[in-house]
Amino acid sequence: MVAAFAAITRSLVAVIAAISVQIDRLAAQLTAAFDEHPDALIYRSQPGLDAVLGPRVLGEFGDDPGRYADARARRNFAGTSPIT
Repeated sequence: MVAAFAAITRSLVAVIAAISVQIDRLAAQLTAAFDEHPDALIYRSQPGLDAVLGPRVLGEFGDDPGRYADARARRNFAGTSPIT
């Protein structure tokens, strides 16, 4: 019984190690692609928007500068406008 659990644990550790390597590769590709975007420096200048969260925010809002009429429209889209 112990040998079976040891074999399962070894195989799960191997799977986790392989996934960890793939996560690191994906993060490197994501960072490289995000750095090529013309507005990457603007997004990175915001506190908390690093190489992973910055591209996610860019993907959510899009990169069309005329998509939102003003800052209020962007806050409304994000759901962060105060409700009175």
